[in-house]
Amino acid sequence: MKKWIRQIGIVFAITTLLAGCGASDEEASNGENATEVPTTEGNVIATVNGEEITEQEFQEILSFVAMQSGIDIHDEEGQEVLTMMEDQLLDQLIDQMLLTQDAKEKGLEANDNEIAEQIDLIKEQSQVQSDEEFHEMLAQQNVTIAELEEQYRQTLTFDNYMESIRADIAVTEDEVESFHDELVTQYGEEALEQDEINYEEELIKQKVNNELTAIITDLRESSEIIIH
Repeated sequence: MKKWIRQIGIVFAITTLLAGCGASDEEASNGENATEVPTTEGNVIATVNGEEITEQEFQEILSFVAMQSGIDIHDEEGQEVLTMMEDQLLDQLIDQMLLTQDAKEKGLEANDNEIAEQIDLIKEQSQVQSDEEFHEMLAQQNVTIAELEEQYRQTLTFDNYMESIRADIAVTEDEVESFHDELVTQYGEEALEQDEINYEEELIKQKVNNELTAIITDLRESSEIIIH
């Protein structure tokens, strides 16, 4: 399993969380510490506090996103769409890297026990009878146990990070009522009743999104980001 596969889940999570609430692409790409320099390190297209993003990793992620989005990369229109996606995707990869680095600094990196629990869950779901059978199953997918463990270290670290943000978020009854009234104004009472919205939960998600956006903005300002 290549390194880029381990990043995809986190990239998609950030994309979902920041949809409609983050900085514009131009603001994200041109932050105070994002410096464009000529490529001098071969296939390295960006470094984030010294950590590299390579052209190969980036193109593989881009192709995967295109496939998941139903984009035909072999026709002219598909290529145009990919070109428009490139800057946004690179921004998301940089954000993911910044958050992962920050999570490690804050002691939120997933530990071996958390990873082992996920591996055991996969074994149970796969109904394998032994570790040897499990390793053979992974080998058929060209994945090693070490690579699978690293995948879960990445995704669980991000989960821990998000949980730490959510733990500091609280909403009052007045905030929930105001949020409900805003939605009624936008969509109408009947539409909201049909959707059966949990207003408290949705408001918490909104606050988490806002906090994550603010954190990424601060991390970009305090980090060394070089786009080659």
